[in-house]
Amino acid sequence: MFVLLIVCVVVGVPVLYAADRIIKAQARARRMRAMSERLDAVTMRADKKHQRQQQVARASAELTSVMPAISRPPLSLPDESAPDEPGSDEPGPEQAAVGPSGPGQVTT
Repeated sequence: MFVLLIVCVVVGVPVLYAADRIIKAQARARRMRAMSERLDAVTMRADKKHQRQQQVARASAELTSVMPAISRPPLSLPDESAPDEPGSDEPGPEQAAVGPSGPGQVTT
C-alpha cells in the first residue's frame, strides 16, 4: 500500500506540472494573439492616417503649384512701404538707439 502511494506521487507530480505548463502556455498564446490583433489594428489606423496626410500634402502642393502666391508672404501692405526700402522715413531700431553724437559718445 505504501509503495502504491509513492508511485502515485512520483507519477502524479510530473503530470500535474506538465498540465500547469500547458495551461500557462495556452494563456500566453491567447494573450499574444490578442496583442497581435491590437497591434495590427493600430498599424492599420496609423497607415490610414499617414495616407490621409500624404493626400493632404499632395493636394496642397498641387494647389500651390497652381496658385504660387499662397506659399509666399505679401511683399508689403498696400498703404505702407516695405521696411527695408531706402525711402522709409521711420528710423529703424538701430537708428533709434543712436543719438546725435553717435554710439558710445556722451554729449555734454
